[in-house]
Amino acid sequence: MARSPVLAAMFSHDMIEKKENKISIPDIAPVIVEKVLKYIYTDQLTGLDAYAEHLLEAADKYQIRSLKEMGQESLSKTLTADNVFKIMTLVDRYSAKHLLEFTNKFMESNTKKIIGTQNFKEFKKSNPPLAFELLEKLAFFK
Repeated sequence: MARSPVLAAMFSHDMIEKKENKISIPDIAPVIVEKVLKYIYTDQLTGLDAYAEHLLEAADKYQIRSLKEMGQESLSKTLTADNVFKIMTLVDRYSAKHLLEFTNKFMESNTKKIIGTQNFKEFKKSNPPLAFELLEKLAFFK
């Protein structure tokens, strides 16, 4: 409960989790739940890079700040011109501010390469508002 205000609330307030003394987490894969619980209890995490995206999601959902930071750092190490839009979608979905800063710097340095990718064309179609915002930012970088 000390690492997650969400979990603390579930067991401290008059919620179903407290009454039944259990939590149902159907939207997160069991392997991710296991890693999150291990991190909560031991402050250690294995396989971060392999599961960073899913751990970021779980950390955001349960407000585990330190795990969210670790997920952002891991994702920043895997950033490429081909996956930058996937990462930007995660940044937007999970309000990943540190990852946003790193991604913006990456995009500033790799603008031409990024805009030339097939992923950029698909990103424009699937997420026009975010694509417009991104193009606007890239225009001001130069």
